[in-house]
Amino acid sequence: RPEQAPNSPLINRGYWARVQCIASMVQAFLTQYAIDKPQVLNIGAGWDTLYFRLKAEGVIPETCNWVEVDFPEVTRNKCAVVSKAAFRPLFPCPEAVQFTDTEI
Repeated sequence: RPEQAPNSPLINRGYWARVQCIASMVQAFLTQYAIDKPQVLNIGAGWDTLYFRLKAEGVIPETCNWVEVDFPEVTRNKCAVVSKAAFRPLFPCPEAVQFTDTEI
């Protein structure tokens, strides 16, 4: 496999700005609106860690339904990693982490 050139600092700043903007918007949604059962749908989630960061900060309420959608192989691999013991404290019920191999 050919070696990839590093991203330019401008691309890295753009990526950082996008991640911060989305995190800020989701955090505002979860904290500023009185929603009994908020739902977050992360389309094309990949290896995004937003759920874990906000959960660790106590931003995500227990009643939140957080769903991540991506290609089956990506989702399967991520579920395998997050199902490990180190991540269990971030889930109110670890069995809620599940992979569903379906077409939408």
